[in-house]
This record gives sequence, C-alpha cells and structure tokens, in this order.
Amino acid sequence: MKKLMMLAAALMLTGYAHMASAADNTIRPILGFKSSAVNFGVDYEKRMNHDMGWGGYFSYGSEHKDNNATNQVVAFGVMAPIHLLDNGSLDTYIAPGFGIAMVKGLGGSDDETTLGPSLKLGAEWKFSPTLKGGVQYMQIYNWF
Repeated sequence: MKKLMMLAAALMLTGYAHMASAADNTIRPILGFKSSAVNFGVDYEKRMNHDMGWGGYFSYGSEHKDNNATNQVVAFGVMAPIHLLDNGSLDTYIAPGFGIAMVKGLGGSDDETTLGPSLKLGAEWKFSPTLKGGVQYMQIYNWF
C-alpha cells in the first residue's frame, strides 16, 4: 500500500509539471551591457513540453570604439531552448541556435554578414505568474 501511494504521488507531481508548462509562450525583452556598449533584443519561445521548446531571437549590440572594444552587431535567428531545471520558481536553460549576424567594422573592414551557430545560457526567477526576471549569456559564432 505504501509503494502504491508513493507511485500515485509521483505520477500526480509529474503530470502536474507537464500540464502547467506545455502550452507556454514566452517573450523575453533583453537589455544588457558589454564594455560600455548597450545591447538589447527580444526572444520568443514556444514550449513543446516541459523540457524543450523552439523559437527565435533578435539582438542589437551598439558599438564601443575605445581600443576597438566592441563592434556593432545586429543578429537574428532560430533557437531550440532546453530547460535543465524548471521547478516553478527557477528556470535554467541552454539554447543552441543558428542565425545571421551583421557586424560593423569586423577586422577593420567594411560591414560583414555572417552565418553561424549561437548559444544562450540563462536563468530566470519567477516573481509572479506573469513576470520573470533573470540573466542570460549569449555568444554568436560565425562560420563564413
């Protein structure tokens, strides 16, 4: 009887977690800084199930010319977020993706348009049912 009750409790908790987040649509406005340059953008994610989703991103990073610190970058693409931990109050994720980036002044030359993978790592804390805040690290790579 004790084993049956533990199994029923585990099934209820698992079923509740999947139902609560399977139909989530998330829009993340992004504001950040790098070497005194301002970055902003937006992410969209459609959850397929509790652990995975798909979506897109747009990012703009302004230029900072002191010591060639940061180039201006405009990037957009697709991503597939994988939620490593989502316990209701904390959501951590890794989001591999692929996109196009327009980079101004890359290597002292004119503007360059590049294609390549991207990677986002993030953590969000839930403040209310409709508001989350968090941190995100984004890296854009170029193949050609």
